[in-house]
Amino acid sequence: MPTYAMSIFVFPKNICHKIDASCRKFWWGVNKNGNALMLKSWDSICKPKSAGGLGFKRAFDMNMALMAKLAWAITADHNCIWIKLIKSKYLRGKSFLNDNLSLAGGSWIWADICHCRDTIKAGAIYTINANSNILIWTEPWIPTHPSFIPLINNMNPNSLVLSLVRDLINQSSCSWNIQSLTATFSPDLIKEILKIQISPSDRPKTLVWSPSLSGIFSSKSVYLSSQMARFNHSSILPPTVWNKIWNSKLHNRLKLMLWRILNKALPCKDKIDLFILFNALLFDNIWRYRNSLAHGGPSMTVQDLVSTISKQSQSHWFSTVQTAQSGSSANHIWKPPPSGWKKINVDAAFKNDVTFNGMVLKNEDGSIQLAAITSHHCSDAITAETLAILDACYTLIKYQGCKSDY
Repeated sequence: MPTYAMSIFVFPKNICHKIDASCRKFWWGVNKNGNALMLKSWDSICKPKSAGGLGFKRAFDMNMALMAKLAWAITADHNCIWIKLIKSKYLRGKSFLNDNLSLAGGSWIWADICHCRDTIKAGAIYTINANSNILIWTEPWIPTHPSFIPLINNMNPNSLVLSLVRDLINQSSCSWNIQSLTATFSPDLIKEILKIQISPSDRPKTLVWSPSLSGIFSSKSVYLSSQMARFNHSSILPPTVWNKIWNSKLHNRLKLMLWRILNKALPCKDKIDLFILFNALLFDNIWRYRNSLAHGGPSMTVQDLVSTISKQSQSHWFSTVQTAQSGSSANHIWKPPPSGWKKINVDAAFKNDVTFNGMVLKNEDGSIQLAAITSHHCSDAITAETLAILDACYTLIKYQGCKSDY
């Protein structure tokens, strides 16, 4: 990963895709024809190990996290020569976070930095002290508010009078002025403001990075906070379990094997059969849909296409299971029970929400002692087989001369 170049330039997306492709081919391996068996999507692998991934990072996400360092340096007003040059040329007294900035006529470096402004807005916030010259209505200072900035109420005259956070603080006691808060904000927002601790520091402004517990900005915290929604989505195990696996003393090869098993990333025959079936149904339906449109047929949404493929897939597997069951029953050889015992065989035929259950009772020499047929309404084949066993038990209770071993 070219981290140095990524920290000063925003790479074109096609370059980032090529970097990702090289990483994928290296990880999964490539045969002589240049093909690779990629058993998991790249997005699912590019997650922290605690989230079910392998710790890889997508190139574009990493690029934006590294570039955010430059945007943070401008926002935090670091005392660097290049920041002074940027501010004198492009900002000219404007706020990097809050004011509308023009990219017209600017350098591509300036445009790249501005691309990271929304990322900084999502986590930058000022700490509060008694001498804070933070602007109430335009600068971030309320950590529990969605945008960190309260909405101004133009109908409230007090909102137009107060402009700085220090106007809301009792300077003598270094505490919040309840009277000013009540006259300016809603009761819910006042509760959130009162949770903010006022620092005894005399610095007018201190910008911190809220996603980090220490408040210190880092590219790692930017990457994790910007991708958190993707990391928390559809993980099959909680982070504590993944951490135990990766922190165990097992060989790394065995850890990777466990990861493959838990993520169903082993090239088993059942997965290959399912993949082939899905592709066959997908291409067949796309071909039919294309021909239908070409000859003036009705249109079909993506949801309708997915529903059709799902129904066809279920029908295929249901017929496969029925064929396997009928084949196994044809080859089944009846075995007699021990001497002095009787044996009962049951089966169910399920179709259209109705089951017909049959039972046959035989003695040790194979002579039929009892036979019965029942029927029920039920919803699935498993319930039908269960009802067949239950009916057989009821019939045996009424039949005299049977004994059981339970």
